[in-house]
Amino acid sequence: MTDELKNHGFIRVHCDKCTKDDVYLKCESCAKSTNFLLNDDGVACHCGAAYSHAICTCGERVDREGLTFVSFEEGPMSLSDLEVSWPRVGALVAGVAAIVFGIWYFVAF
Repeated sequence: MTDELKNHGFIRVHCDKCTKDDVYLKCESCAKSTNFLLNDDGVACHCGAAYSHAICTCGERVDREGLTFVSFEEGPMSLSDLEVSWPRVGALVAGVAAIVFGIWYFVAF
């Protein structure tokens, strides 16, 4: 993790209606769940998006008082594992294209 993001982390959403404890905020702009800061006004994402509240998976609105900061090290690593890493996707596509080209080259010539 870069020094720029070392104070960023997850935002846990505590809903009084459904009482689920595994609901985390996900940015609608950059689709990340690991780049948040919690302040007095609400939540700020590293991409520049700001939120004054969250919507639980049950549909209930959760205000700032129901949001809790969770550091990256203590957060749900499964969420960050599911997020798309575009450099990795590009490397994977390039690798597959190189293999396909190599097979085609040796079969055609």
